[in-house]
Amino acid sequence: MGVAAFAICSMLASVLCFWAPPDHSAGTALPDSDRKAGLPKVAIIIDDLGYDLRPARKFFSLGLPVTLAVIPYAPYAAVVGAEAAMHGYETIAHIPMEPRDFPGTDPGPGGLLLNMDRMEIDDVLERNLSLVPGVSGVSNHMGSAFTGNREKMETVLGFLKRRDMFFVDSITTPGTVARHVSGRLGVKFAARDVFLDNDTEHGEIERQLELLLMMAERNGSAVGIGHPYPETIEVLSRHRERLLTRFDMVPISRIVRVPTRGPSSEAGER
Repeated sequence: MGVAAFAICSMLASVLCFWAPPDHSAGTALPDSDRKAGLPKVAIIIDDLGYDLRPARKFFSLGLPVTLAVIPYAPYAAVVGAEAAMHGYETIAHIPMEPRDFPGTDPGPGGLLLNMDRMEIDDVLERNLSLVPGVSGVSNHMGSAFTGNREKMETVLGFLKRRDMFFVDSITTPGTVARHVSGRLGVKFAARDVFLDNDTEHGEIERQLELLLMMAERNGSAVGIGHPYPETIEVLSRHRERLLTRFDMVPISRIVRVPTRGPSSEAGER
C-alpha cells in the first residue's frame, strides 16, 4: 500500500471506529493575543501524539493553545492532524532521528538515519510530511546522533527552507548543530528550554512548569515540551487560567525566528 493510501485508510478507520463529538466547553485553542502585548510568551509543545486519540482530544477540551507534535507513522497521525485543524490547533511533524545508541534504540518508522544520503533524507521527509495534514514545521524525536551531524542537518534544514517551514530542536544532545545551521541557512528556529515531564510525578511537573514560566518572565519567551501523560494534562489544567491571563501562551510558530546566538545548554534524550 502506498503512503498516501495508508494515510487515507488510517484516517477513515479511525474516524469510523473512534469518532466522538468534541467537547466545545473550552472553546477554540487560540485566544486573542492582541490584548496580551507585553506579557511573557510561553509556547508548550506536546510530543509523541498520534498513537491514541484520547489525549489529543483532552487537549482540545482544555483550550490551551499548545502545539501538537505528531509522529507521522503513528496509527492516528492523520486524524489528530485533521481534528487539530478543525479546533484551531497548530501541528508540527515530530520526525524520528537517529539516537546515539542506535540500533540498540530504534527511532521507529520514518526515522532519519546517518547512513542516508541527501536524496534518501529528502524522500523520507516528504513521506513523513504527507502523513500529517497541515503541519507548519518539524521537530526531532530522539536524534542525539543525527542533530549533531552538520551535513545531515544541512540537508534537513535545506529541505524545510524550500518549503518555508521551521525547525524546533528538542535539544536531546548538547552537541546539536541545528541552531547554527538554521542561522546560516536562514531557517526559522526555536529550541526547547524545559522538558516538563521527564519525571511524571505531579510535583516534579509543577516544578518544571514554574521553571518554564520563570524563564519566560526573565527572557520574554520560553519553550516547554511535554507529553500526553495524564499527569501533564492535569497540571496544565490546574494552571490554565494563570497561563491564559498572566502569560501570552502562543503556538510555537509565534516564537520561531532565524537564530543569531549559540545553542541552549540543557539536554536530555526523549
